[in-house]
Amino acid sequence: MDRIARPSSSTGHYQHDSPSTMQDSGESEETYETRNLADFIGQDLPKVGEISRSERLYFIGTEFSNLNHLVRHRALRRDQKDVLHFGTRRLARKVPSVPEEALKLPPKALADELVTAYFIHVNPGFPIVDEDEFMTSYKGSDVPKLVSLPLLNAIFLVGAHVLSSTRDDCRASTYTFFRRAKTLFDYRFEQHRETYLQVALLLTWQCDNLEDIVDNSWHWIGIGARTAFGMGMHRDARASTLNAIDKRQWVRLWWCLFQFDVMVSASFGRPQAINLEESDTPILDESHFQGIPHGNPTFAIEHTKLCIIFSKAMRRRVALRATEADRVVATKEADEELAEFITQLPQSLQIPHSHPDTWQATLHLSYHNFLILLHRPPPHQDPNRVSPHSATDHSICSDAVVAIDSIFASLRSRKSLCNLWLPSVHVLFTSLLHVASELNSPNPLIAAKSSRMFDSLIHTLQDISQYWIYAKSLLRLFEERAMWKKRPTESSEDRSTQQSQESPITRTGVSDSLRPDPLGVSSIMGDAPSTLQTTSAPLPGPAYGFNFDFGVNQGLSYGEGFSNGLDIAGNGSEAIDLLPVPSVLEFLLAGVDNQYEF
Repeated sequence: MDRIARPSSSTGHYQHDSPSTMQDSGESEETYETRNLADFIGQDLPKVGEISRSERLYFIGTEFSNLNHLVRHRALRRDQKDVLHFGTRRLARKVPSVPEEALKLPPKALADELVTAYFIHVNPGFPIVDEDEFMTSYKGSDVPKLVSLPLLNAIFLVGAHVLSSTRDDCRASTYTFFRRAKTLFDYRFEQHRETYLQVALLLTWQCDNLEDIVDNSWHWIGIGARTAFGMGMHRDARASTLNAIDKRQWVRLWWCLFQFDVMVSASFGRPQAINLEESDTPILDESHFQGIPHGNPTFAIEHTKLCIIFSKAMRRRVALRATEADRVVATKEADEELAEFITQLPQSLQIPHSHPDTWQATLHLSYHNFLILLHRPPPHQDPNRVSPHSATDHSICSDAVVAIDSIFASLRSRKSLCNLWLPSVHVLFTSLLHVASELNSPNPLIAAKSSRMFDSLIHTLQDISQYWIYAKSLLRLFEERAMWKKRPTESSEDRSTQQSQESPITRTGVSDSLRPDPLGVSSIMGDAPSTLQTTSAPLPGPAYGFNFDFGVNQGLSYGEGFSNGLDIAGNGSEAIDLLPVPSVLEFLLAGVDNQYEF
């Protein structure tokens, strides 16, 4: 039977642990924790030897930090004057009491599928996890290195999302994995702090609620940013004695976090958490991909460059004290940099005439989305203040929408939409807004072209709404608006008569809906209770208790600890009930005298 390290925090049981470093030495946790700073300052600084992955790490911060000031007085070696990261002692081995449900795991065969799906379809371009190190622990090849249970559940979540296009059981289980990972996260089950950054990034694959600022991608990226800053990932650690694996992984994680921050900040219209003016982390290169055997460093490097360009432009465009001239200059410089970027794009990332792969699609969706955001006209533009570049801006936006629709259509035809991350939904939103604004163009050719494009994008939205609740909200918004716009000559009496004749099935399944559902969106959105069935209850077996000290269960095999079923507490409909359709979009659907530009 395959072995897997026991499901606990991954500090492990190391041969060099002394009684003074063990949580069971008789001292209280408070005494143990309050001794850290004194022990750190009391040691010979800088600490001799490499900072291992099982040690506590201190980032001493800037010159304004008292800790920085004190360490500089204690550290006498000149070659350490720029070092900001120091190791102290091994992490405390403690396993907090958590709900037992959070410690349950799926069957080994399913777990293998989910892990494989993650490392094949997601980690190559967004290298959040060191695959070699993780798989060594996952397969039980290195017993002292234990699998991080919060990270494992987060990987299960993303893997289930990827497989959800063909596996109904995976689609139904995403919320279960999310809940388990979040529970372990909230209970601080893990001692390795970088794991909290990894888990935060992976939890952005769960349903996104637009206005829920404490439980969506915006929230999780913010947590990830604070964690990275606290560890000093924004600073160059090459001069420190940090181990080689962490040095590589920190650079990868920092730039993954930066990309996520830029894309989500643009989508939500909120300030970026990361300002590169405050960071000197080395730029990503292929050497940082050691340990990522399936990696796509070319995509990661180029997509990072693209996000750097847009991040700078976005900051300058939305600066509160920026003048109109400042914004024009920011756009012009961004255009120049984007033109150079797309011209020098490596051949492997250039968009093919048909069937782009996931990473080609992701990069070009981001690129064209940024173009639209930079060049689309403002709402209710004053006719007397129309920009002399309006025609060019419109052409750029229209061409970008055509490219976006083509990419989505290709992925849709191959059932590959589930491989995309959440920002793809926002790219679709951007495109639909641009096309919808032209549906009633006085030029019949433009109106006809826009109508065809709108229908194609809606088709994509229908498909992608299977994977993202936010997409379901957008689907409802656009299909109801489209229904009204497609009947400009229909009288209100005719509409009333038709609505009264509709069967309940064609109306929205949300009882407190503010508008009818003329296109039967509920059948697409799946508002009716889910018919997906979870697997059977797990067979009796040893429960994951909390008596993990001294490595008692260290050799626990996967088969003994993993259940024979997902043991999902609720079905798909229950999970959806816990994540309602964003109320901000309900407000849009309610309308304000129907004053829309589309």
